[in-house]
Amino acid sequence: MKYLILALFFTFPLISSGQNKSDMKLIKEFYKALYNESIAPQKVVDKYVQYADSIQYKTAVDGILNFRNNSEDFFVSLKKDITENKYTLLPYSSFGNTDKAKFNNIPEESRKGIYKVDLKNGIIPQYVWLDNGKIESFFGFQKPGSDDFYFIVFKFILSSHWVKF
Repeated sequence: MKYLILALFFTFPLISSGQNKSDMKLIKEFYKALYNESIAPQKVVDKYVQYADSIQYKTAVDGILNFRNNSEDFFVSLKKDITENKYTLLPYSSFGNTDKAKFNNIPEESRKGIYKVDLKNGIIPQYVWLDNGKIESFFGFQKPGSDDFYFIVFKFILSSHWVKF
């Protein structure tokens, strides 16, 4: 019995680590597709993003187009770092306390699907939220004066696409 408990104790981190690797691979593939102009935005959404209905689908496709075509400094830096593979991915479990506090508005069980995208040239990190092997959100924001981070999600039928959990 003692050996079974020890085996489970040492196996769980490996399972969790395997999930992180799988999730990080998916995020990297998504980012490659996001900025690959030869891949239609609809195909990117179909393969990687969760959405609820045709309205959320269109919003996600428009989001892909916005990432590809936006000329604001933030989006230009993001595109440059992603296409040049100059970023690191961190799972929620590796976040510092300041970053973890941004997600207190999300149920604890869901936080394990949150990843931080640290850009080499970017000032503002990106966060990606995965659930069930698909991207729940690839963009969000933090309101001035707020400690919470807000994801834009596409799988809920709502009157607004700005969602706080």
